[in-house]
Amino acid sequence: MIGLPFNDLRCLGSITEVVAELVSNRDEVIVELAEKHSTTKSLAEWIRSLPQRDDDGVAADGPKVEACKPPQRLRIPAADPNCVERGALYVAVAELIDPDPVRQLATLDTPIGLHTFPIENGAPVILDPRVPRNALATGVAACKAGPVTIEARDAVEWTAQLAEAGAVNLRNGPSRVRRRATR
Repeated sequence: MIGLPFNDLRCLGSITEVVAELVSNRDEVIVELAEKHSTTKSLAEWIRSLPQRDDDGVAADGPKVEACKPPQRLRIPAADPNCVERGALYVAVAELIDPDPVRQLATLDTPIGLHTFPIENGAPVILDPRVPRNALATGVAACKAGPVTIEARDAVEWTAQLAEAGAVNLRNGPSRVRRRATR
């Protein structure tokens, strides 16, 4: 199921509408790609294998989604997609392969700059090999409202680090905190 965008509703909402229309009309190129890939994993691997060509904002460089600031290139499919085109293509074709998961588009600020990607049932789908999975998973978790799931050992470690930072000005403070946290 194609869901509402995770964030950036104006830009990604326009792109999601284009994707939903391609799926609804059973666009022949999208159908052909779905027939070539029996699983969404195969589809994601193929999209990851495509060369990346970033959108540098050149006005005449392909059709643009004007709702995005700055306007984003959107060619579906593209032989050398940017991250927006990769995400949109994945959502469209994956919907024909397996319509059960909820798929959304998201944009986050990553170590390599703003990055658009699909989310499937709440988990990011990595389509650009330059982007670490943890960067997207952490970004998605940080943007969600409510509690964040964390391993107990990581919670203890984080709490100990907070206590050490607060005990810096106490005599033997950090070492006392560390000894106490490991008992």
